[in-house]
Amino acid sequence: MNADAEQHRQEELQRGEGDQSEETQSKGTLGAEQAVEEEVETRQHGQDPDQHHIDAVGGAEGGGVQVKGDEEKERLLVHHPREVGHEPLGEAEGRRDLLSGPAGKEQGGAPGEGEEQHHPRQEAVAVVGQDQDGGTGEQGPDGVEGPEEPAVPGVERLEAASQRAQALANPGGRPVLLHSDAFYGQLVRWRRPPYTSRVDTTTARETAGETSWIEISRDALLANLRLFRTLVPPDTAILAVVKANAYGHGLSQVAPLCAAGGADMLGVHAAAEVQVARLAAPRTPVLVMGYLTPAQIEAVVDPDVHVLLSSRSVLEALAAHSRRLGVALPVHLKIDTGTHRQGVPPEEAAALALAAREQGLAVVGVASHFANIEDTTDHDYAFLQLRRFADAVASVESAVGRLRWVHTACSAAALLFREADFSMVRVGISLYGHWPSKETYLSWLLAYGRDGVKLQPVLSWRARVGQIKEIAAREPIGYGLTYRTTRPTRIAVLPVGYADGYPRSLSNRGRVLLHGAAAPVVGRVCMDVIMVDVTDIPEVREGDVATLIGRDGDAVVTAEELAELSGTINYEILARLSPFTRRVVT
Repeated sequence: MNADAEQHRQEELQRGEGDQSEETQSKGTLGAEQAVEEEVETRQHGQDPDQHHIDAVGGAEGGGVQVKGDEEKERLLVHHPREVGHEPLGEAEGRRDLLSGPAGKEQGGAPGEGEEQHHPRQEAVAVVGQDQDGGTGEQGPDGVEGPEEPAVPGVERLEAASQRAQALANPGGRPVLLHSDAFYGQLVRWRRPPYTSRVDTTTARETAGETSWIEISRDALLANLRLFRTLVPPDTAILAVVKANAYGHGLSQVAPLCAAGGADMLGVHAAAEVQVARLAAPRTPVLVMGYLTPAQIEAVVDPDVHVLLSSRSVLEALAAHSRRLGVALPVHLKIDTGTHRQGVPPEEAAALALAAREQGLAVVGVASHFANIEDTTDHDYAFLQLRRFADAVASVESAVGRLRWVHTACSAAALLFREADFSMVRVGISLYGHWPSKETYLSWLLAYGRDGVKLQPVLSWRARVGQIKEIAAREPIGYGLTYRTTRPTRIAVLPVGYADGYPRSLSNRGRVLLHGAAAPVVGRVCMDVIMVDVTDIPEVREGDVATLIGRDGDAVVTAEELAELSGTINYEILARLSPFTRRVVT
């Protein structure tokens, strides 16, 4: 940052503490959608983006910068110094790139197979490009290159958000541990809630310097979204469940794709996920489905963040925050219809709804969750829960009026039972191209036959061979001497282990793919490395790419295979993939 910019920032900081003018207050309703449009317009005109402020915890105290007037349009930019940049895209080009692949690619077929579709959520998400040293890679009209590296190593660069966001922000800031995908695990102090129009995508070619990475197929994810759009009625909304780092796929990568693909809402679990989801998809509402402490409610909840209300204690904290903001915060009542986890019993639902409304909250939805719909082909208990839920919905609506968001369907229910659609379905594991279980797939086959549904796995996991070792016969390999060679053996060492999410239970059981052939895991899976036998794949060399999950030629290793060998489920295999492994969108 140059000296003039630093002086300007310090002056703004000094004014920011007590200079909340009537003009700023009057603009407090400026929405994130308008802010995104302003950002695109501002960047197209080459205006200086250097109006930002963020502190590491323990840094300078003080209020946020007040951005005033039309000349200093409110903007937010997330700067990822690791990412190779993209050319800036306009609205139409940005939408085409997200929905149908790279600009200029010819795609045919019926709508939903590459043709641009005008869904309310398929509006432009601008891509703000930058190169690895923080610049845009191009010079603006004034000949000045893009922004410099942030002053705090490893922490993204933020610019001033919309004035609506400023009005909602906690003036003192609140420490929030953000997901490492967006902030590499740094503890930062927000000056205002995060909004951005940047889409964090890259290509497989940019993995040349990586030892291990995860590829996310844009086409597969959008195809899965289109599939569910054809399954549910046209007026039924789709909530894309992106909790648990988007089931291990990368929240900051998946959220903007879901928004561009027409998801009506994003479902997260934790406060940190709210921050990342809002950065990645600023115009898509977020539903927080997990427990929030009062401090987290104060830090992340605003009128665009819906909260699943499951207890009286959460009600009190939300009501207090709603009064501070002076707005009715949206809540969805969580009804426990038989899972006996979160929520209130059906007979208490109407009373909770009335209490929420009386305390100034906006009761906009009601939700429940099935207990065993994935685990069996006998769905009697699921239909019992469904009847209980329908009764609870009727009682709540008789108390507070018709609700916009009524939802209980998970992936399995959205695949199997139209009775569970209501006004929204929550698609999780199947959004990423996986059947919830063998039983769900069998239920589909029994009901509908083989035609009609083809889920496309979205994730592939790759790693480079770090070392080749020649091992004599009858030599042990790895910790505990659990494997001993029976012949002269050629071993490839891969730089991934259980710390990266590769299960230790795959010791001497798993396999990876190299040059389209299977290489068995030998010895124990270590924290950071595994060893595979490549004796029968003589062409393998150091630096070659191994596939841990995904396809290599005609061979494939699935998350389901790893789950079965590990004695777990595909959900766990995916969700435990390390957030520190780089995700790239292909």
